[in-house]
Amino acid sequence: FIRVGNRGYGSGAVLQDDTFERNIKGANAAGVKAGVYFFSQAVNVEEAKEDYNCVLEMSQMATTFARRDSADSNTIEQTVSVIDSDGDVVATSENVIGIVRFARGSATEVLEYQEVEPSRNQGYIHPYYITDAAYIRTEADGIVCKAAGVTMKIPLTGVGEIISYKNQKISYYSVSDNGYLVHTYTYYSGENINYASTRVGYKPDYLTRGAKYYSYDGHYFYATFENMIADYQTGKHGKAVNANNPYYNYYQYLPFHSQTNYSKDEINNYIGSKYSEKPTSNKTSNLTSKQSLLFGEGEAFVKGNETGVNPLLTLSVAINESGWGRSSIALSKNNIFGLNAVDSNPQDAADTFNNVADCVNVFMQQYITHGYLDTKNDSRYYGGHLGDKASGMNVKYASDPYWGEKAAAHSYSIDEYLGKKDFQKYSIGIKISANAVNVYKEANTSSNVIYSLKNSYSNLNVTHMPVILLDKTNNWYKIYTDHALDENRNRIVKIEIGS
Repeated sequence: FIRVGNRGYGSGAVLQDDTFERNIKGANAAGVKAGVYFFSQAVNVEEAKEDYNCVLEMSQMATTFARRDSADSNTIEQTVSVIDSDGDVVATSENVIGIVRFARGSATEVLEYQEVEPSRNQGYIHPYYITDAAYIRTEADGIVCKAAGVTMKIPLTGVGEIISYKNQKISYYSVSDNGYLVHTYTYYSGENINYASTRVGYKPDYLTRGAKYYSYDGHYFYATFENMIADYQTGKHGKAVNANNPYYNYYQYLPFHSQTNYSKDEINNYIGSKYSEKPTSNKTSNLTSKQSLLFGEGEAFVKGNETGVNPLLTLSVAINESGWGRSSIALSKNNIFGLNAVDSNPQDAADTFNNVADCVNVFMQQYITHGYLDTKNDSRYYGGHLGDKASGMNVKYASDPYWGEKAAAHSYSIDEYLGKKDFQKYSIGIKISANAVNVYKEANTSSNVIYSLKNSYSNLNVTHMPVILLDKTNNWYKIYTDHALDENRNRIVKIEIGS
């Protein structure tokens, strides 16, 4: 390896190595394959980018020298890598068919990313919940990869390593013996990488039990990792086993502005099948195995039917966020949705409520109807469903990129226990492309545009946005909107649910 330069210890300036040209020419003349490196002492992301750009520039110069001295320019290979102080490669431009392993980071530190396409949305994930993404390419200012439905660019500081997928713990999908589609993914447990699994719906016909499938968006599945990467690099999905039939998890893409068939007694029956008592203390250390803050709260959830805030989805979020109403935040603050429990200080920052019913009421009114489902006035609107990091509440609600599918899994469990009366109650249409689609008051383009299927507040296009289909006339669909409208169907209205 030949040094291309370094960052000055005192000045902090980027310095090119005066002997680089002589050394690289000597290596080429002797027929020795040579790599290059930069001794970096960067103290922030901007300096790291400067160092990386220096490596790119000098490595291109090395390629020029090599081609000038070589009789066969086709034999010249160029690989640019970023190596940390321990000598480990943390980023590379080599055509690796593999994964990005996210840097583990601290318990309170999220990894911010820039969506590459289509909306340039800035999002965030927490590496605790996800360790791997599909590696696509290396650019001067970051690594492009795909995870949780998003093609994203992450800074070099967020990369632990870029490695071949072979013999590694990586995410995949499979079909269980009882016909469920299961997503198995990796997460950090201390210094270790472990597996966890979530049920993501019923098996589609094109997937076979006993096989392993790869996907980092949950829509298109691949029999081989190589085929998946080839499609991701070109922005296509032609090599997927379901290239013309993308998969959508029903409860993950069911808009919140919908209803359940279940009564408060049925909801209480389901909760009671798991826990049979209210907690007698606000400390987790005093909980018994029978106690849950959710016990007996069916009425609070079913009130959502009055304004179309789906009680089944709401309960599923509560179960997922509060660990069945048994978390420290739930017990000490009656906060079963993790409202305002920011990653940097969740316990102290989380909101406090007088009781569970108040918390449910605030979640439905402020966070759903007039928050995440406010199609015009809220920056968090990416569709009115649970979703992932490409669309839905998951984009801004949680740093866990699999938050939406985890909550949806509880909806399947509730529905199956109570008789499967909700599954496919609604017909759902998906706007797959990034192009915005207007929602009109009437079935003609001269009528009032109520809103557009995009993030109107920030003028961002959004893919994979679902709508509930009620009817079809000619080339028009009649749909539920993601928010309540006034009696003339012209504007959003505020509807109180009541305590």
